Amino acid sequence: MTPKKYPQYLTKHRMLWGLSQQELGVLLGTTKSAVCKFEALACPPSFNLVLATQVIFDVSPREAYPALYRQVHEEIIRRAAKLDLLWLGKSDAATKRKRQLLSNMVERFDEEFGRPEAV
Repeated sequence: MTPKKYPQYLTKHRMLWGLSQQELGVLLGTTKSAVCKFEALACPPSFNLVLATQVIFDVSPREAYPALYRQVHEEIIRRAAKLDLLWLGKSDAATKRKRQLLSNMVERFDEEFGRPEAV
């Protein structure tokens, strides 16, 4: 994944609960400086930070980091399209099941975001 600035709602949730950056840093197991960088979009959130956000604020990663969620979803859909090409001409039960999984992924993406680009 290429580094991008990901709109996020960490600041919103931190402030909603009246936490300082230092207090949130304690909960996240990091420093006030790191929280500041996350909130300023200077670096993407780590997997641990995404999970910790959910634990602390009871907010799903999809809600807390919507742009990052969409980017990951788009990348997976693109890779799924490539994988599907490898299965062309196969009609065994295992391949049908795998194709159903890919179809379900695309359907969820379409419902949430509309048709993926270049898929």
